[in-house]
Amino acid sequence: MKKIKLIKILAGFFALMLLFTFLSRAADSVNVAQVETKTAQNQVITHEVTGTGKVMGTRERAVFTQEGQKVEQVYVQEGQNVKKGDALLKFSVKYLKKTIKEKQDAIDVLQGKINDLISAESVNQQKRNNEFSDAQENYNSAVSSGNYSVQAAQNEAAIARQKLQDYYAQRDAAQNDVQDKIPDEEKFSDSSEFDDPENSGDSGNTDRTDGEGNKNTSGNGDNSNAQDNSQEQALIDDIRAKEEAVNEAMLSRRRELQSAEQAIRDTQIGDASDSTLENTQAELETAQKDLETLQKVLARKGKVKAPCDGVIKSLSAVTGSQTVAEAAVVLYESKGTFRFQAEVSKDDLKYIKSGGEVILKGADEKEITGAKVESVKEDSSNENQYILSVQVPEGTLSIGDTAEFTISQDAGPFNVCVPLSALYEENGRYYVYVTDTQNTVLGEVLVARKTYVNVKDKNSSTAALENGDLSSDQKIVTSSDREISSGSRIRLLEE
Repeated sequence: MKKIKLIKILAGFFALMLLFTFLSRAADSVNVAQVETKTAQNQVITHEVTGTGKVMGTRERAVFTQEGQKVEQVYVQEGQNVKKGDALLKFSVKYLKKTIKEKQDAIDVLQGKINDLISAESVNQQKRNNEFSDAQENYNSAVSSGNYSVQAAQNEAAIARQKLQDYYAQRDAAQNDVQDKIPDEEKFSDSSEFDDPENSGDSGNTDRTDGEGNKNTSGNGDNSNAQDNSQEQALIDDIRAKEEAVNEAMLSRRRELQSAEQAIRDTQIGDASDSTLENTQAELETAQKDLETLQKVLARKGKVKAPCDGVIKSLSAVTGSQTVAEAAVVLYESKGTFRFQAEVSKDDLKYIKSGGEVILKGADEKEITGAKVESVKEDSSNENQYILSVQVPEGTLSIGDTAEFTISQDAGPFNVCVPLSALYEENGRYYVYVTDTQNTVLGEVLVARKTYVNVKDKNSSTAALENGDLSSDQKIVTSSDREISSGSRIRLLEE
């Protein structure tokens, strides 16, 4: 009986121990994190750039109005579609008429000023013509007078030279006559006297030579030779004087001709540049065009109309204000190709290429393919932001439509890719948790182990790691129902 009771007690003890074991394992299982795991995969990482933008036209049309007009009413607003001929704004008719009157008065004044300038130019031109004619006449007179003076001086010099030649001829003739009248015996006797050294003394009428070798004559012969020399020298001096007169006449002619030529050149020098007439004529043409435009606007009762079909891009005209020099209205023309524009960040630039494909989605959620990246330019008004421009396929979207865009670019393939949910960052370093086993008092258990990795690329769902960071058979923790750390016990989520 005691033995049966002991067996029952022992059986109860083991049953209680088994119960406590189940309870302990159940409690332990509640505290152990349940995780999902996955092995690294070889795959391509796709980067997507998305955003929202607006469709614009590629051809703009500016509507200019007369500056200073009072805007009575504006009929349109930015983004509004208009047809050719639709009224954009309206001027005050009363003020418009006043402007037309002032413009006409200004035109009359300009026309009078132009007439005065043309008349003054005509008078000045006539003066220049007269001055040129006078200078040309003075030049011709200087040529004629100079030539006459030079010719007269040359004639005088020629006469002086001829007188000297005549003098020489007469003297030679006279000497020959004297020689002819002397008898032959006297000539011989005289010759003997000169040949005889004993008879070489002085005699009454013979020629003598002074100590310097100059030939002197005694008696009447001396006076005759002196008179001849004086007459000859006088003729020579007269020639020199006449030749100097020729040179002076030629110099005088040259000076007078140079002066006359300079006078002609002076008359040919134009007046200083004066664009008054041209500027006034241009001002008149502008005023006449302005007047014509104002008259057309007045004929439309002050309304400014759209020049083509399009969408209003911007307005500078405001009701109650006055128009300025810049365009009152700028619109996109409805014809031609359209452009989609949206903002993108600087980090997205590496995934956007000129000519790359873009998927657009309009308000009807229908995808539009065939769009191409046209350009990406820095936004001057927003640092680190860029403006993406996309060519919109014809017949798909309209100006002013809002649309979403998606640009995709593949990278890889990469040998070691894990879900982004498995990647953690600590002090600038990335790591993942992999599964491992550990021996405990309860036996071999599954734990998480931290492993540092290097990220080559990633997108919103996947990260590509450096080769060798993980083995192909390692299980990577991709999710957990609670926070874990290196060494935490884990158990796989049962499917």
